[in-house]
Amino acid sequence: MMDISEAPMVEGCVNFRAVEHYAAQNGKRLRAGQLFRSGAYDKVTPRGLSQVGALAPGLVYDLRSRAERMRMPTRLDRLEGLNLRPEPHDISLGNPLRALHDAGSTPEQGHAAMVAIYSALPFDFAPILRDFLHQAAQGTGPVLVHCQIGKDRTGAAVALLLSSLGVDRDAILEDYARTAAAVPLIKAQLRARRGEGSYETLSDAVLDTVVAAKPAYLRAFFQAIEARDGSVQDYLTGRLGLDPELRQKLHDRFLD
Repeated sequence: MMDISEAPMVEGCVNFRAVEHYAAQNGKRLRAGQLFRSGAYDKVTPRGLSQVGALAPGLVYDLRSRAERMRMPTRLDRLEGLNLRPEPHDISLGNPLRALHDAGSTPEQGHAAMVAIYSALPFDFAPILRDFLHQAAQGTGPVLVHCQIGKDRTGAAVALLLSSLGVDRDAILEDYARTAAAVPLIKAQLRARRGEGSYETLSDAVLDTVVAAKPAYLRAFFQAIEARDGSVQDYLTGRLGLDPELRQKLHDRFLD
C-alpha cells in the first residue's frame, strides 16, 4: 500500500486527501491510510490511476448522480478488481451545477443557497448517505469516497462517518475546511468546462461562495439534523439504520 505522505495528490483529481489522525471514541484515533476523500475521476491521468491503484482501496464510493456519471464518466473502471460502488440515483442536491443554479447573482444569495442545500442534504440525500455508511462498514481495506468536487456531498458523508466514530465536531469542521487549499484548482476546472454545465458566465464572487468550504455550511447540516432528529447519533440510528453491530464494524475498520 502506498504511503499517503508520498502521494498527497492524485494526478488529474481535485481535492484528494487522506482523513486521519483525528481523536475518536474511547481514546482511539483514525487509522492512517484508511479513509480518503476527493473530487471526481473523469480527468484522472494514467499516473493518477496508478496512484489510486497503489492505495488498494477496498471500497470506492461515487456519490454523484446518474446524470453526472454519464456526463463525466469515471476512469477508475480501468483499474481491475476495484470495488466501485456508484449507487444509482437521480438526486441533484449537492451537485455543483445545481448549487450554482440556485445561487442567484450575489455572494449573499449564494451563501443563503448553500446553507439551504446543506440543511436539506441530511434528509433528501439520506438514502445515499445510508448506503455509503452501510457499505463502509463491510469488508476491509481503505475507503475512498468522492463526488464531483469533493466538498458538499463528500463533506456530508465524511462528517457522518466521523460522527459515528466519535470524532469531535470541531475536528470534523477542520477536516471539511481543508478543501480551501483545493479551491483554486476546483475553480480552474469548473471554468474550463464548456457546453452543458459550463460555468464560464458566472461571476467570480458567486463562484467563490459556492465552492468555498465555509464551516457555516457544515454547521447548517448538523443544525438541521439536530432540529429534526434531536441529535446526530439519533439521526444515524433512526434515519440511517446504524445499529450497534454496524457501528462496531465501522470502529473496527477505521480506528486504532
